[in-house]
Amino acid sequence: MNLCVRAISALLIIAFLTVPSVVASEQMAAPLERGIHPGVTTIFYANHTLVFTTAVPLKIKLRVVPTGHVELSFRSASRDLGEGMAGAVAGQTVIFWEEANEEVYSDFAPDGWVDIPLGEGGWTEK
Repeated sequence: MNLCVRAISALLIIAFLTVPSVVASEQMAAPLERGIHPGVTTIFYANHTLVFTTAVPLKIKLRVVPTGHVELSFRSASRDLGEGMAGAVAGQTVIFWEEANEEVYSDFAPDGWVDIPLGEGGWTEK
């Protein structure tokens, strides 16, 4: 009986030690909303590194979609600065995805949201 109790205790200890690590390894990253200031900004999110080079402030959203890919949404934040600043700044925005070694966006920052899915095959559309 004593041997059986020890064996069950050992199995319970192993179960309590391994189950939390398995659950934690399968968690998805929480959605991220952030403002980007003009200049160069690097963001690391869900094992993806994005480098933003912009002349205008941006508002970005990053989230993991159910397929396991990351979706980047962004727009110009100049309209958030107030009526006096809206339209006063203009310039090129470049977004570089380091893992794919690819430029995913290079144009003027839009006033509306732009969605870019980032997957293992690179980006699909903008």
